[in-house]
Amino acid sequence: MQGVMDSFFNPALTKIILSSFVCGCFGGLVGHFINNEKSAALRSDNPDKTWFAYPSKPQSCLIGAGGAIAFLFFIAAIGGLNDFNTLNEYLRLISVSVIAGFGARSLLPRMVGNLEKQLSEVDNKVSRFGNQVEKIRDEAQSAVKSAQEAITQATNARLEAERQYNELRDTITLNNELIKACAKNTDPQDWGSQLKRAEDLARQGTATSALWINIARLQRFKISLDSAIVTLDMLLLKYENKELAKDHNFIAAYFNRACYHELRFLANSNAADRQLALADARACLNHAGDPAFEINQMRGDEDLSELVKTEEFISIVSAVTPPPAS
Repeated sequence: MQGVMDSFFNPALTKIILSSFVCGCFGGLVGHFINNEKSAALRSDNPDKTWFAYPSKPQSCLIGAGGAIAFLFFIAAIGGLNDFNTLNEYLRLISVSVIAGFGARSLLPRMVGNLEKQLSEVDNKVSRFGNQVEKIRDEAQSAVKSAQEAITQATNARLEAERQYNELRDTITLNNELIKACAKNTDPQDWGSQLKRAEDLARQGTATSALWINIARLQRFKISLDSAIVTLDMLLLKYENKELAKDHNFIAAYFNRACYHELRFLANSNAADRQLALADARACLNHAGDPAFEINQMRGDEDLSELVKTEEFISIVSAVTPPPAS
């Protein structure tokens, strides 16, 4: 123990370490002044940076001293300095210490700067990656939202299609029931309930044009011609008001009303009914896409067997059919 203490407090060793420390401080201070302008600017622009990135003067001296002493031990370990009592060795010690101090002061900020640059590049990459992840997440959320909206729209469309299908099925069923109810000897309770259902739909504005036609047909057979004519009046008014799109039943409404007016004329001989029947026949042919087909239908209809023989009807037919080619 005493030998170790004697070696540690050896005057020559103390002199060498102290010399290396002083020379290292000097080398560090020289390095500081050479880089002083840059260091000062960087410290002022980055006041939160750690000291070893942009050291001050005292810090530069300590860095230089530490580097000099470390290099001294390294040189001594490899046999680079053998006899410190000679002037040459002592000068070599001083020069090595100054260079080591200067190098330590110059190298540390550069190493830290490179490290910070690398860390900054890593941060940038991480940031870009994070932005990409955020973008992908946003796109995924948008895709999920779009998919949910598409599912909702598809569900609504399916429900609407089912509703329309059920309405169409019910309407077709009801139309068939109304047609069957027109037959003779049908139970009044049965055809009455079917007619009420159809009239309720008509009042609600959900009845199709075919349903209106069949309501009038059932009224003709089971109630009165007057009721049937009023029903067709309301149907044609809906066409005029564009509550219903004009379809084949638009022509059928004029055709059937012509029949009902003619039947009322045959029942009461009121000339006004015959004129109304002729007016409906004219309207039917004027709106028909194929007047010749409707003319043949009228000539074959039992309800219009007398009407088609009149000069007025023949005149209407002549007006809507082109003369034969000569």
